[in-house]
Amino acid sequence: MIEIRMLGPWEVRVEGRQVELPNRLRVALAVLAMSVGRPVPVDHLIAMLWDGDDAGRRPRRTVQTYIARLRRTLGAAAIVSHPAGYVLDAATVDVDVPRFTALVGPGDPLHERENLIEAAALWRGAPFQGLDATRLPEVHASTLIERRLAAIERRVDLDIRDGDPATCVTELLELTAAHPTRESLWVRLLDVLRRCGRHAEALERYETVRRHLAEELGADPGGELRAIHAALLAGQRPQAPVRHQTPTVIPRQLPPDLAAFTGRRDALDLLDPHLSQPTAMPLLTISGPPGVGKTTLAVHWGHQVARRFPDGQLYADLRAYAPSGRPRGAAEVVGGFLEALGVRLRDAPVAEDARFALYRSLLADRAVLVVLDNAREAEQVRRLLPGSARCLTVVTSRERLTGLIAVDGARPVVLDVLSAGEARNLLEKRLGTARVHADLEATALVIGRCAGLPLALAVAAARAALRPGLPMASMARELEPGPGLDGFTDNDLLGDVRSVFSWSYHPLSPAAARLFRLLGTLPGTDVDAIAAASLAGVAESEARQLLRELTDAALITDNGDRYGHHDLLRAYAAERSRAEDTEPERRAALGRLLDHYLRSADAASRVLDPNRAPVTTDAPEFTDREDALTWFDAEHDNLQAAAVRAGTSGFPGHARDLAWTLLPFQSLRGRWDDAVAAHLAAAGAAGDRPDPARDAVIHARLARLHAMRENETAARREISVALALVEGAAPDVCGAVDQHAAQVYDLLGDHASALRHAQSGLARVRGRAHLEARALNQVGWFQANLGDLDAAARSCGEALVVNRAIGNRLGEASTLHSLGLVHRRRGDLAEAARHYAEAAECYREQDVSYSLAVTLRDLGETHAQLGRTGPARDAWQEAATIFAALGRSETHDVEIALKGLP
Repeated sequence: MIEIRMLGPWEVRVEGRQVELPNRLRVALAVLAMSVGRPVPVDHLIAMLWDGDDAGRRPRRTVQTYIARLRRTLGAAAIVSHPAGYVLDAATVDVDVPRFTALVGPGDPLHERENLIEAAALWRGAPFQGLDATRLPEVHASTLIERRLAAIERRVDLDIRDGDPATCVTELLELTAAHPTRESLWVRLLDVLRRCGRHAEALERYETVRRHLAEELGADPGGELRAIHAALLAGQRPQAPVRHQTPTVIPRQLPPDLAAFTGRRDALDLLDPHLSQPTAMPLLTISGPPGVGKTTLAVHWGHQVARRFPDGQLYADLRAYAPSGRPRGAAEVVGGFLEALGVRLRDAPVAEDARFALYRSLLADRAVLVVLDNAREAEQVRRLLPGSARCLTVVTSRERLTGLIAVDGARPVVLDVLSAGEARNLLEKRLGTARVHADLEATALVIGRCAGLPLALAVAAARAALRPGLPMASMARELEPGPGLDGFTDNDLLGDVRSVFSWSYHPLSPAAARLFRLLGTLPGTDVDAIAAASLAGVAESEARQLLRELTDAALITDNGDRYGHHDLLRAYAAERSRAEDTEPERRAALGRLLDHYLRSADAASRVLDPNRAPVTTDAPEFTDREDALTWFDAEHDNLQAAAVRAGTSGFPGHARDLAWTLLPFQSLRGRWDDAVAAHLAAAGAAGDRPDPARDAVIHARLARLHAMRENETAARREISVALALVEGAAPDVCGAVDQHAAQVYDLLGDHASALRHAQSGLARVRGRAHLEARALNQVGWFQANLGDLDAAARSCGEALVVNRAIGNRLGEASTLHSLGLVHRRRGDLAEAARHYAEAAECYREQDVSYSLAVTLRDLGETHAQLGRTGPARDAWQEAATIFAALGRSETHDVEIALKGLP
């Protein structure tokens, strides 16, 4: 067990032994510990670790190094990689902060006092002592101290209620001395003194606190203090105050609030009443023209009302107006929400309907704020609506979304441009009051030429802030109207966003301007410096200089070594590229970027699956599996967009190879929708330059993906295409297609056809150990399902030998499970149990949760048949725990089996 103590001097113990760590590692571990059991984004780790200091060229790689060092110290299982970042495993780590939070939260009233005493005992001093950090105490210390004091006050209330107030006097005297302006402590002290008959002392203490409040805050005592003072004077017995507990809020996906937020009082006045107007499914829409600040308002208001939703906030950018033309669908978004709610995607249900059902079930009894940003139409968000009266959904869109208003009862808020006063306040916050008021006429011109559009004003202010000597009159002249931004104008706007963007664009160096234009052609949403260098065809060091120039010009944003545009800026960049770059130049840039993505994805995939065939050479190196997963987590959305763009832009080879290299990661993370989309793009690109053998494999993989998604019609269509294309191809290609066909027919319930294709595939891959082992196990499984147990035992036995010879632990686990089935059907239950137990250990070692749970379920059934009640209960309990954590329907069956045990 690993113990982490932060409520006082920092301390870490591993199996009882105190461990010393360098400060950076202490801070990283503390950040993870504050969210134990929940994913911590890498960007959050970076912000907390460096606190505004220079994080170096590659902070993400540095974070990976810190995590690797922590794993070496704490154990490899202590910190788990997650699509959203890293998770400190709650099963292996004991942290005092969440234990304290749980003890002071809602619980059994009969044990409340004992819990509060135990919670107080966890404190050994001020939190985070021994950590050389600023952000961590700033973010968490005040909240923890408040909860500690609130817990003490509640325990005092219980002592008063139970008739033992005298024991609290000394403690309250010490606390009021340490917190002289906390009135709730003084209320309890005066009450306790009154109950102990110490009236005169209580009145003296009231005078003490009254003077403190007057001298420190310039305020009079509050209502409770005045009431107890009056009761003391009257000789009455006051009532003990009641403490209100503050629950933990998680997840917290809202982006940061804008420090310079201003105005929008009318809109906020429209939003606030909706919190107190109960409906069956609370739903708000915020609509308005591009750049008007819909997201900013939604996020700002979300932070204001977050306390009303103690179970957290979910946020998703649906990217309806992304120039890539690929909005995020509900099926993609729900995967991220499930992850935020604690469900690993690779273990989530494969079928879409089951995923949405799990999502709604998880929110059924929770109070969560859901923000769906940048939607295009009602259907894009309807399946993401929680359906719970305790949740509130806010949808932002350029469209009015009348379908949500008419059918789903959404309450609309329509956002317009800023008023002149609000716009001036925005400029004052960003540029200073003196500069703005020095020439109010010129300021009015600037506001008019920015059309009161918050985005335009923000970009103009950012550029002006870099030239503090520039007067407002010069700003106004530089913002004189130019040609319109055709795709992003609105008839209700008085000005043109392009004039603001061009003001920042024209002063750029030629190289930076070229990179800005090319970034507008990206298939994804952001890049790191290496991808930017590939796009521009320059060295990485030069790309970093150019990115810095673009960041300083407020034309791109820097999010922890990743760079991207706002959608209007991206549209402007793409427009400039169409005007200034030739089609061959744009195509060459896309080709360079696709080459970079393919080389990197291929190298990372070979780390995840060392037996897969490479498609490139001269690829970058990844140090280990964690390094490869971290890279994929950061880049997957861009890689997916690149795969789709390759299929539609005349790069069929890249489309096929990207679909292949992405599949190991997508399978691991359960991103089946993305896998289907990538293979559809690859299949669609095949018609440009036919390659029957490779196209057959694409269609075969696509058939298997459709079968997994329970789309039988599409699966049969695609496997028929694959089998027709593969005729006459090389044996290894035919073997691969046959193996996919076997899996497809098995998923469709046609076991005879599955066995026929599996045997055909085996004959074609003989001699290639990894493929042969997989084919042998596949054949054995189908033989067992069809009742040919002797043949199944021979096939699986041969597969086991090959898998062990090549060190393929996952293949070994799968084969051991198959042999367990064979022996069980033969009636040799003891041998079946042995094979199931070995398979379970392999799956546990490889952290394959769902397969482990299935194996444990089968192991429990076998033990039960043998009359081994204890081992059966152990296996089923572990299986039920895993199934329940994954939200699987199998949980119910296993729980029924447990109840049936004697």
